[in-house]
Amino acid sequence: MEHTPIQIRCKGIILHENKVLVVRHTEASTYFAFPGGHLEWGETPVECVKREIMEELGVEPVIGSLLYVNTFIQTDGTHNIEFFFEIKNAFDYLDTSGNDRSHAHEIHEILWLDKNHDFRLLPVAIDEEFKKGEIVSEITKQIKSK
Repeated sequence: MEHTPIQIRCKGIILHENKVLVVRHTEASTYFAFPGGHLEWGETPVECVKREIMEELGVEPVIGSLLYVNTFIQTDGTHNIEFFFEIKNAFDYLDTSGNDRSHAHEIHEILWLDKNHDFRLLPVAIDEEFKKGEIVSEITKQIKSK
C-alpha cells in the first residue's frame, strides 16, 4: 500500500456578535478560511494555533475548546487533518490593521462574516453549522470534507 503525505493544520474560530472572522489567502482565491496553519515539528495543536494566529493576526489568542476535527484528501492525494479551536478573546480581533503581523503577507483579506453571507467558506460543514448558530457545542465534532 502506497502512503501519501499527511498534513496537520490548526485553526481558530473567532466569533463575535454572531459574526465569524475569516481570511482569504490570495486575491485569486475563490474561498475564505479560518485563520491558522500547518503544525510544525514538535508542536502541539494548541501551540500551533497560538503561533499561527499571532503570526497572521498579531493578537495572542485565548484558546477554548476543540470544536472540530476535519479530514480531507487534497487533489494531489495529500491527507489533511485540521483541528479547529474556539478562540475566547474575539473582542481583541475587531481591528487587527495596526498589529505587528509577522506573516501578514500570507493574508490577502480579513473579514467578519455574518450568517447571511454569500461567500464560499471552507470547510462547508462548519459554515453550515455557523449559519444555523450551532458552531459552538459541548462536544468535538468530527467532519469529513470532500
